[in-house]
Amino acid sequence: MVEGGKFLRTLGSFQAPFGQSVELQEILFDEDVQLLRLRIREGNRFTVFDLDPKTAQAWGETLCNWASAKLSEGAD
Repeated sequence: MVEGGKFLRTLGSFQAPFGQSVELQEILFDEDVQLLRLRIREGNRFTVFDLDPKTAQAWGETLCNWASAKLSEGAD
């Protein structure tokens, strides 16, 4: 999808606890700036983060490490 000079592609979406909707999008500005957009919707409120690849990788690794530890402890 092209929106105001940007290319957006949805990578995935899911429901989080407490009624939050999460959507991940790849966003390309003018063919040279590539970001990952994290959009969280809670009721009528939106929180949007635009992450560069380095920050997305650090965030992703931290999330995976936490989830792996909790799952190995038997958490759901």
